Amino acid sequence: MDPLKSSSIANFFRLPSLLRDRYQSPPGFNLFSVLRGSTDEVRLHSRFIAELLDPKGSHNMGRRFLQHFLETLKIDDFDMQGECSVEKEWDNIDILIRNQANQAIIIENKIHAGDQEEQLARYYHTIKNARVTDESIHLIYLTLNGKEPTEQSLGNIPESFLHSEHYHLLSYADRMQKWLKTCQKEAVNHPALRENIGQYLELIQQLTHTGQNEHYMNELKQYLQQEIVAGNSPIALIDDIQQAKVKFHAELISQLARKIEDRVVDQTTAEIESSTSSQEDAESCINGGTFGVWFYPDKDDTRYCVGVEACGGSLYLGAYCLRDEHPALHQALASCLSAQCSELERSTKYMPKWKYHRDLIVLQESSDRVIRLLMDQEFTNQLSGDLADEIGNYIQVLRQHLAQYL
Repeated sequence: MDPLKSSSIANFFRLPSLLRDRYQSPPGFNLFSVLRGSTDEVRLHSRFIAELLDPKGSHNMGRRFLQHFLETLKIDDFDMQGECSVEKEWDNIDILIRNQANQAIIIENKIHAGDQEEQLARYYHTIKNARVTDESIHLIYLTLNGKEPTEQSLGNIPESFLHSEHYHLLSYADRMQKWLKTCQKEAVNHPALRENIGQYLELIQQLTHTGQNEHYMNELKQYLQQEIVAGNSPIALIDDIQQAKVKFHAELISQLARKIEDRVVDQTTAEIESSTSSQEDAESCINGGTFGVWFYPDKDDTRYCVGVEACGGSLYLGAYCLRDEHPALHQALASCLSAQCSELERSTKYMPKWKYHRDLIVLQESSDRVIRLLMDQEFTNQLSGDLADEIGNYIQVLRQHLAQYL
């Protein structure tokens, strides 16, 4: 690197670093990030939010949290007079709220995961097929910053619905925090509940970078202004550093993938699935896509593979096979792995059998903690070894037993 440019970067960061040390307290103990990865959409965020929304939830606050949620989104046509149900992962819908008036609220929760093909369209039509009219459906797309879903996810949802008051973009950075703060005030006389909501709110602020000290932010704004007036290019430099961070993070993920590949191939001589573990895939994973390391137990049969995938803040281990294209093989894989690997308890039309890996790291999370862990050779050797051993076991099981289920 040009020494002059290197010196410019170092000087640019010197004052912000001093300001951060002065004003920002380091993150404190947070039960949610300890028990689950901070970006785990399904097992942390959706479950906690659904519990708060549920009038029958363990918070014992009745329908007050749900009522505040509806008020936050300015939903005033959802009937709260009768009984309301809140379901998690109902037909793959993250959170589904229904009432006795045959109205439904669909919440699709996205932290880092990307959209699936026609995902929102599938959920919309699933509820429509339950004889719920457009006027009785609210579709909420919840993300960190309130971004739009992809056109592929929206599919053939009518434009009239998407331009109505029944389609909502909701962000953790803004209105979700307002709702949580309202719930926290409501729980003022319930210390344990108030503290849990407060800790979850702190986690959201970390994820959305919205919990900074006001004095710290004001000083940084003044610093940027001074740099621009002085003829420098701080914004361009920040953009360059962001891109460098993504590429560095992706390189560390790719290095982890190669460690997994080397160990599995050494143990089993299995062939690596051709599209696995590229640098571009790793960058896509950081930006909301998925990242997988997959192997063919039988190199002559590419209809199925075994491996690990990072998606939505979690690591998944198991077998991949498209049920719609290969129903008999999908069933055979499910039966074989159920009999021989009882820990693989879950199943989808894409993965005959799979499980969550225990939460050691959220690969997609571009935080100091994750980057440091991925740079730690002892940690990555342990993680890659654990994953490779499990994958290798599934490969050997399928080689020895799959034939009897076909």
